[in-house]
Amino acid sequence: MTFANNTVNLTIPQTIPQNSGNPHPANPNPLTFNNVGVSNDNNVAAANFDGGGSSYSAQTLQNVGVTSGKTVTFNGVNFVWPDAVVPAPDNVVAKGQVIPVAPVQGATTLAFLGSSSNGPSTGNATITYTDGTKQNFQMLFSDWTLNGGRSTPSAGNQVVVQMPYRNTPNGMQTHKPNVFYIGVTLMAGKTIQSVTLPSSVNRGQIHVFAVGTK
Repeated sequence: MTFANNTVNLTIPQTIPQNSGNPHPANPNPLTFNNVGVSNDNNVAAANFDGGGSSYSAQTLQNVGVTSGKTVTFNGVNFVWPDAVVPAPDNVVAKGQVIPVAPVQGATTLAFLGSSSNGPSTGNATITYTDGTKQNFQMLFSDWTLNGGRSTPSAGNQVVVQMPYRNTPNGMQTHKPNVFYIGVTLMAGKTIQSVTLPSSVNRGQIHVFAVGTK
């Protein structure tokens, strides 16, 4: 492994083994993905998370316990990480999509795993309950590399995992990409039906990897 101009070049190709035989948990809140955000270290140009050809490394995600189709637990929420064979669509770029949310009796929080590219990014989102009530909130995600390490997490964002490098078309770059957690307090006594993602944001793009409740 060599470092030059903030890039890392691996001399041994690496891929994530697929179909390990361990059953994947059922995802109660599946998403329709529209962006390929994760690549293998031996094929760094196969994904494009940020519009410039950069992406998360599947190997560094695995090293911090984030594996395709497996549970990621944070703040008491059990998320199912996208069950995608790298590289494949694995996150949702927010464009006003309505995402059904499985009702959970007594749930108090709707939570998301995600980040923004070229952010931080914020936009208007809406929770819809089974009785027709709507709850608006500001969805805010920090930039995935915290603007190359120059920023701190935005209000309400918590770092779930941070990796030592990201993949770029020119190799591995030592900017440290993150996955963030945000949570929204639900209205008491109501049952969630869906969440509508922002149709537009103030800058960059919001990416959502997983949705969960607790």
